[in-house]
Amino acid sequence: MDTRQAALFNWNATKTGYYMLKFLDPETNGTYNRNTHAWVEFRYAEILLNYAEACIELAVLGQTADLQNGLDALNLVRNRAGLPDRVTAVPLTAQTYLRQEEQLSSSAKDTAGMIHAAG
Repeated sequence: MDTRQAALFNWNATKTGYYMLKFLDPETNGTYNRNTHAWVEFRYAEILLNYAEACIELAVLGQTADLQNGLDALNLVRNRAGLPDRVTAVPLTAQTYLRQEEQLSSSAKDTAGMIHAAG
C-alpha cells in the first residue's frame, strides 16, 4: 500500500494510502522508473469532444437545446489550439464540424504518441 510510512518514496505517497488502485496490477513489483503498468490516460480535449459529440448527436435527433452545449465544448477545444469558434444553428453542420475536429484530434494524438515513443 502507498503510505507516508513506506520505506521507499514516502515523500510521494498519498494521504489516504490508496493511489489509483483501480488501474494497478497488484502482481507488478516495480518503482516509478521500472514499472510495467499501462496507465489509462484521457486528454482533456478527448473528454470535451466526447461531450460535444453526445450533445450534437442529441441535437441531430431533434433535441436542439443540446446543440449550443455541444458547440461550446467543441469551441473550447478549438480555442485551446488558437482556432476560432465554429458557429451554426444547423445540427448536421455541427456534426460535420465535430467529425473534422475528431480527425484533427486523432492526428494530434498519433503524432504525440510517436514523439513520446521516440523520446
